[in-house]
Amino acid sequence: MSELRHPAAAVSVVIRDEPSGAFLLARRARAPAKDLWAFPGGSVDWGETIRQAAARELAEETALTVDPDSLAVAEVVDLIGDENHEGAPEHHFVLTVFTGTATGTPVAGDDAAELRFVTVEEMDGLAMTQTTLATARRLAGK
Repeated sequence: MSELRHPAAAVSVVIRDEPSGAFLLARRARAPAKDLWAFPGGSVDWGETIRQAAARELAEETALTVDPDSLAVAEVVDLIGDENHEGAPEHHFVLTVFTGTATGTPVAGDDAAELRFVTVEEMDGLAMTQTTLATARRLAGK
């Protein structure tokens, strides 16, 4: 009998630079999506709300702070990884993407190897997750 598995809850936070409209992206330091650019985020800890998780992950990866209650849901996305040798997905995350306004100066930490503000046009030259690019284009109206 196969093991019963469930998707894991994950969060990410879209932060934009007001004057330019650029998006804050993190180059992932660990799997999944190692070395790919994405919005800051990660897993939800046991007993933590998704908004609390989003604020915590943003702070851990960027040193920015945001009020969890101020975060707005932009979309929910299923991230289902490639199949393993048994034909099952390697991973399955249900990702809640939030938008918000943060305070502080961005500094890469935790799972973020590097941070950068990037416009949608500049994203075409970066190795990034497809969901990040699709979300950025939608939010930018492009």
